[in-house]
Amino acid sequence: MRIICFTWVLVWSAMPAMAASIEGRIKGERFEWMSAQNSTGIDLTSSVWDLPLHLPTAEHVVPGGAIAANRNIELKQMDGSGNASLRLQMMGVRYRLANHNASNPYDGGDAYATTTDIGGDVFVLGDGVGNKVYTLSKTSNPFTHYKPVFRINNKNWMDGMKGQPSGTYRGVLNYAIPYNYYRNGIIIRNTMQASLVVTLEYAPAMLTSVRFVTKNDDINPRYHGFPERMVGGRTEYQIEATGVFPNGVLMGLKPLTGRASQYQLDSLSTEDDSFITYSASCDVGCNGYQKIITDGRAEIDMVNKLTIKSQHGTTAIALISVVLTNTELDTLINDTYRGSFVLMFSAGL
Repeated sequence: MRIICFTWVLVWSAMPAMAASIEGRIKGERFEWMSAQNSTGIDLTSSVWDLPLHLPTAEHVVPGGAIAANRNIELKQMDGSGNASLRLQMMGVRYRLANHNASNPYDGGDAYATTTDIGGDVFVLGDGVGNKVYTLSKTSNPFTHYKPVFRINNKNWMDGMKGQPSGTYRGVLNYAIPYNYYRNGIIIRNTMQASLVVTLEYAPAMLTSVRFVTKNDDINPRYHGFPERMVGGRTEYQIEATGVFPNGVLMGLKPLTGRASQYQLDSLSTEDDSFITYSASCDVGCNGYQKIITDGRAEIDMVNKLTIKSQHGTTAIALISVVLTNTELDTLINDTYRGSFVLMFSAGL
C-alpha cells in the first residue's frame, strides 16, 4: 500500500501597503478620466500598473480579488473646505503573473472570487481568493504587476459633487488583496495591503460675468417710403459671458410685467399712447434658432432659451440686434420713445 500525505498549513501574513492612483476631471457637465481606463466593459482600472514589493517566492499561486472595508471614498478639497463622500466599489484585481506553465481549477473552500484569463492578464473579480491555481515555471515571485478593478457611476459622482466649490479634491480608499501560494507542499495565505488614491479636478458649470462689449441704446430713426412716410431703425449689442460652461450659455427672455402685452417703445408723453414695436435676434454666436422677439411678440422665454456657443468652454460672445418695426410716421408724434427687455443668462448644462 502506498500512502500519500499532503500537508495543508494556512499561514497569514501581510505585506506593506502600496498605492495606485487615478485622476479625473469634472468640468461643467462633462466627466472624464485622465488616468483610468475601461477594464471589463463597465468597470475601470488605473492606467499605470503597481509593482508588488518583497513578495515571498512560490511554486503555485491562487490570485485573489479585492476586499475593501468601505464602499465610499471621502474626497476633500486640498486648499479649501469642500468635501464629498462618493461611492467607489472595489470589484477585483488585474494581474500579470510570472511565467507559468498551466492553470487548474481551485476549490480549497475559500474560493469566493471568479478568475478569468484575458489577453495574457488574469482578472479576479469578487472578494477573497479566486477559483484558479497557476503553476509557475520556476519558484519565483508569483506575479510581477497588479492593479485594482473598481466601479464608479459618473452621474452619481457629478450629483454628489454639486454644491461643492471649485478646486482639487483628493481621497484614499484602502483595500486588501488576499492570495494563496504553494511552497514545499504547503499552502500559505498572504495578504497585501493596498490603497487607491483618487484626485479629482472639479470645475462646475458656472457663469462668472456677463458684460456689454459694445452697446448703443440710442436708435437713430430712418425715414423711407412715398407717399406714405415710414420710420424704422436698428441698433446692436455685443455681449461677452465668462465662466465655465462647456455646453455654452443659455439665454432666456424675462416675461413682460404689468399690463404690457407686447414688447414696444412707448412715447414719453403722458398725453399720447402711440408706440413702436420691435424685433430682436441673436445675429452672431448662437446655435440654431436665433429669434428673440418678432414685431413685439416673444419668441423665447425662461424655459425655451437660445444657446450661445462657448469658446474653449470659458467664453461666449453674441451679437444681439434690435430692429424697429416699420411704422407709419403719421401715427407717431415728435417725441422720444423708450422701451426695454431683459435677457437672463445661465451656464448651459
